[in-house]
Amino acid sequence: MVKRTVMAAAGLMALAGFASPVSAQVNVTVNGSTTEVWADNATRGLGGGWNATITGAGPINFLPGSANLPVVYCFDYTRQFSAGKAMNMTLLTFNQFIAGNQTTAAINPWSNINIHELNKMAFLASTYTKVTNTATVRSANTAIQNQIWDLTLAATNETSFADLSASWMVLVDAQDWAGTGQDSRTNGVQSFLVQVQNQSVVPEPSSLVLLVAGAGALSAFGFRRRKPVA
Repeated sequence: MVKRTVMAAAGLMALAGFASPVSAQVNVTVNGSTTEVWADNATRGLGGGWNATITGAGPINFLPGSANLPVVYCFDYTRQFSAGKAMNMTLLTFNQFIAGNQTTAAINPWSNINIHELNKMAFLASTYTKVTNTATVRSANTAIQNQIWDLTLAATNETSFADLSASWMVLVDAQDWAGTGQDSRTNGVQSFLVQVQNQSVVPEPSSLVLLVAGAGALSAFGFRRRKPVA
């Protein structure tokens, strides 16, 4: 009985692993290239999204855009980046990004952003019209970009929004995030949102065996519990 109970518990732990988020906060190299989303505000400047190569992220898979590369979406109103120039950045989960801003000096102005606003920005980024660059499309994308910038600048606030953290992550300047950049971590390159495949842990074969064994033990245990005593 004890052995079956242990196997059942282990199986349940393996099952729980399906929903465990991948630990991020890894330093990566990002190199932005072609434009995927055009947004252009006359007073605020350029925004939108760019195809980019991202190396060093380990098992995390990024969803590709039209150029079969990940797309990085601007939510940074205060800083810019140069296409074709390698950027040293830190890849963060939403929770890591929010927690980091709460415990240390934030990358300006990210202390304004709460988790609901981060989720809404990701949703807004998903509504862009990609690839096409006409005046109508650019105008619509600019309106979306302005909503994102308003959230980052605390011009608008969000108190509740759907959780998109399993399929979106944040890229920030590595030195600034580590607190080693100059000028109180405000001198880095533009920060981005990037879409990823769902970050549930894929169980190893041994975990699958454990899961099946645990489920079988639970079933047998339940059967014995239901069997009437003679």
